[in-house]
Amino acid sequence: MLKGNCFEDQTLSRYIDGRLPEQDARRLRAHLEVCSVCRKRLQLLSMPKRVLTRLPEQRPTLSFSSVLNAYKRRLRLMRLLRRAVVWSSAAAVVLIAVILLLPETPSPSPHRKATPHRKVAVEVPAPSRKLPEPRAAQKQPQPKVVKRQPKHPTYKPPPQKHSEAPHEQVVKVEPPRKEQRRVSVRSTPVVERTPLLFEDVIAQFNRARQEKDTGGQAEAVRTMGKIGTPQAEAFLCRLALDEHELAELRAQATLALGEIGTRKAAETILAVARSDKERLSAAAVKALGRIRVAQTLQWLLTHVLPKSRHEAERLAVARSLCCVNPLPARKVIWAVKQERSAAVKLAVAFSIAKRRDKVALQVLQELVKDGNFTIRRACVELLGMFGKNAVKVLSRIARNESNPLLRELALKSLLATDTKEGALAALKFLKSSDRRAYGVVLKGLIDLTGRRFTTERAWRRYIRRLPTFPPEKSRTTDIGYNADFSIWNIPFWTRSVVFVVDCSTTARRIKALNSAIDVVMQTVRNIPDYVRVNVVCYGSTLLTYSHKGLVPAVKVRRGLERFLKAQLARNIPGADLYSALITAIKLAPDDIVLLTTGVTSRHCFSNLSSLVDAVSRANQKVGCRIHILAFFATNRKNTENLIPCGETVEALKRLAMLNLGQFRYRWLKQTH
Repeated sequence: MLKGNCFEDQTLSRYIDGRLPEQDARRLRAHLEVCSVCRKRLQLLSMPKRVLTRLPEQRPTLSFSSVLNAYKRRLRLMRLLRRAVVWSSAAAVVLIAVILLLPETPSPSPHRKATPHRKVAVEVPAPSRKLPEPRAAQKQPQPKVVKRQPKHPTYKPPPQKHSEAPHEQVVKVEPPRKEQRRVSVRSTPVVERTPLLFEDVIAQFNRARQEKDTGGQAEAVRTMGKIGTPQAEAFLCRLALDEHELAELRAQATLALGEIGTRKAAETILAVARSDKERLSAAAVKALGRIRVAQTLQWLLTHVLPKSRHEAERLAVARSLCCVNPLPARKVIWAVKQERSAAVKLAVAFSIAKRRDKVALQVLQELVKDGNFTIRRACVELLGMFGKNAVKVLSRIARNESNPLLRELALKSLLATDTKEGALAALKFLKSSDRRAYGVVLKGLIDLTGRRFTTERAWRRYIRRLPTFPPEKSRTTDIGYNADFSIWNIPFWTRSVVFVVDCSTTARRIKALNSAIDVVMQTVRNIPDYVRVNVVCYGSTLLTYSHKGLVPAVKVRRGLERFLKAQLARNIPGADLYSALITAIKLAPDDIVLLTTGVTSRHCFSNLSSLVDAVSRANQKVGCRIHILAFFATNRKNTENLIPCGETVEALKRLAMLNLGQFRYRWLKQTH
């Protein structure tokens, strides 16, 4: 039996063959000195090698068939050689005969003899001889041209009237032509640009600095990036890291370093990315996206993204992944697995989703397996941007995911692909027993198509016949939802719901509690009997209608009105919203409906935003949808176009958004 620190047989075999690294070999030799078991195993493994080296070398005897085949091959080779020699000799003879028998083509030569039909050109007469001037005046001198008579026998030259001998040829002297350059067809002249020098650009920069011209300095810095010499790179590095310079110049220098793209330039860009100024951090991200040097990109992906000690550097590289091309998926996935910061993983997801290619799809599939709920949720939402390429991935998530929020989000992303494949994949969940999945798919299809069908087969036939999906909606006002029940135009397909009612002093003063009681009672009367219900009232203390958990609606209708109206007589100064929502989440319903004024006690949380984060983290494992019905008071009579705003409103909207709920509000008349 092997001990815990003994080496495996594979390692020992590699040591025998000499393929083990030096460091591992030293460790193995040190272990063999103290371990007898490994020594015996090493001897057994090395025994075949020792035995084989001692055996004499023997060659196998050839059989009769192999000898006969070898003889046939030699004969075939000799025949081929003979044929090649014969054919090459015949080809050479034919080629020589063709060359000798072909007629010789005469070429013009100045030394050929004169014939009766051909006269030899004579030399040009001396300069003292008078030559006849041409009749037409020439602007430019023309070269001398010698006219020869053709050598056809039937052609007779015209008679010449001159005093020369008949055997001499007429020579016409023309002035030489002056060479003219070809004019370009372009309307504008082509200017040859001389290469820029570092000294010229630095002089331009210093001149602009003396004149306090920021634009001229920025232009000179951009020109430095185009030059790309070591002097220009060193100058840009000093300028980008100089804290006394203007932020605009430092940003331009960082972008210019991205154009150069060397490792030294990348290190300077990462140093700028660690700056606290947002302008410089954004410039560093853009500069990293401009790098096109393969060695520098590989260093960023294999050393900076997974191993850098500064989170700002990893964030900058993650945000620039959308511009890196080509991008190896394996290196990014390996870097994501090594990453511990949720902010960096989110940056990778949002940046790489802009690529919309197979690499981004593979990385997002890996991030969906992350343990952080926020990262998984963001990746499921981003997968909806990839169209039909992400349909299989989203269908698998909606089918196998245990978290209700992620299942619902995957179905919404399937419909958000705006493809027939996504709609047909989502149709399969209409047969599901999960009321939430059924409601999400049905509401999404009605919103996209503007049609209503009662069966899954009718929906499938209609979608397949569409030329494009989604179709153009002619009328959206006639869309109706066959939901189980509705609250303020919010359709519900659910098995259980918990109402959280604000019973604080502020809610009683603006009559928000009365409106909330009316909404709850009207909803409970309209919901089906199988839906389970409970109510949590909160102020400084909590009060739950039923301590048995979720109760069928049939048993709630009788005593719930008396329970809610009793809250009007109580004087509750505080508003412990956090405890009320946590109590509702522990009941694990499908939906939570919060009727509130947005007032909360601040003894636990400094602001409402931190309360929203805490509630959302608590709801990640349960997966309840949280819908908010808010009441606000105003003195205005016309509230039709009045929209609430402020920190409280934004926090309530964010609470509904993070938990896949909807936000509605109602204006109440303010009373003093």
